[in-house]
Amino acid sequence: MSASIAALMLVCCLSATADAEMLDLTPEALGGDPTGTWDADSLEIDISATPTLRAAVSDLVLSGFVDGQISLEAGGPYRFDYQVDVDVSLTFLGGPLAVSLVDTVSETGVYAVQDNRLVLTRGTVSDTVAFSVMADTLSLIQEVPLGDFAGLAASIDPDGGPPVAVLKLHRVADTGGASADFDGDGSVGFTDFLLFAASFGSRAGDPGFESKFDLDSDGSVSFTDFLVFVGQFDG
Repeated sequence: MSASIAALMLVCCLSATADAEMLDLTPEALGGDPTGTWDADSLEIDISATPTLRAAVSDLVLSGFVDGQISLEAGGPYRFDYQVDVDVSLTFLGGPLAVSLVDTVSETGVYAVQDNRLVLTRGTVSDTVAFSVMADTLSLIQEVPLGDFAGLAASIDPDGGPPVAVLKLHRVADTGGASADFDGDGSVGFTDFLLFAASFGSRAGDPGFESKFDLDSDGSVSFTDFLVFVGQFDG
């Protein structure tokens, strides 16, 4: 499995108790047309796990974010650009565990669609992930990599199988060529970066929020807007 997808899936699994809907049935991958740019800001996450595994986790405390984009272009190229920053503590079978994950992923390659799966190829390495496209939502469906805990989970519920995570990413709307030339001097340079940086992290409704810095028009000035800015930067 792609390291970038694996990182997102691991975060999803860890955050399930706090934010996600727990599914009783493993979701079905329906395929579709995944072409487009998909926003991973404020992920919606569903988790399918057996009741036995769910009962083994308690006292979950989560903080962090997943912020960025996945781009699947017509003709095959793909790009993943996102940041993951998560701190998790929990009790598993009576023992305390703590996990910290900080990662910035910038990955490119080519993809192909085979029925209901994306085949992601980087050099000589290929991985697959199941998916569904419904309207403006791309759902990535994959078993959660449990790493060192895989054997323990199997011993707790040997017939249940690993958890399955569903990431729901939203299609990025066409911004109509939103410009990052904030100072109006005809180029996107360092002064524009300073203006953008001063607004970074603000949301619609906050004092001082200015929509011109919200380059992807999602209501916040975040890492996805930074990616748009970088694409226009002249130096």
